[in-house]
Amino acid sequence: MRFVALFIIFVCVSLIGITLGNGFKLRVKELQEFESIFYSLKNNITFMRTPISHALRISCSQNTELSKVFIHIANEIEKGDFYNLIDIVKKDFEKYRDNLYLNQSDLDMIYDFFNNLENNNLNSFENLFTVFTKRVNTQIKEAIEVKDKNKKIYSTLGIGIAAMIVIFLI
Repeated sequence: MRFVALFIIFVCVSLIGITLGNGFKLRVKELQEFESIFYSLKNNITFMRTPISHALRISCSQNTELSKVFIHIANEIEKGDFYNLIDIVKKDFEKYRDNLYLNQSDLDMIYDFFNNLENNNLNSFENLFTVFTKRVNTQIKEAIEVKDKNKKIYSTLGIGIAAMIVIFLI
C-alpha cells in the first residue's frame, strides 16, 4: 500500500513538471496559429477588401481557443456596441486569458495590431502588415527559444523533485 502511494506521488509531481514544460510548446503553437490568422487577415483585408469582422470569421477556421476569441471579437464587431476596436479585443482576451498560453508581450503585440488596424485606411494596410509581419516572426522566434530552453528544464525538474520526495518518504 505504501509503494502505491509513493508511486502516485511520483507520477503526480512528475506530471506537474511535464505540464509546465508543455505550456511553452503550446505558446509557440498559439503564436503560429496567430501567424496564420494574421496572414489570412492580410489577404482578406488588403486584396479582397473584406470587412474586419468577416475577415476574422474567414481566418479562424480552426476550432481552438485562439480562434474562438477572434470569432467572439467578430461577433462583438457585428453587434456594434463598442467605442473602439481595441476595447473589444482587450476585453475578450482578458476574458479568455486563462484558456490561452500567450504571455503579456504576445498580447501586447495583438493589441497593437488591432489598434493600428482600426486607425488605418485601406491604402496604409500594406505598411501595417509589413511592420507586423516582422514583429510576429520575432515573437515566434523568441517563443521557440524559450520553449527549447525551458521545456526540458521543467520536465527534468519535475521528475527530479518527484524522485527526491519519494526518496525522502522511503
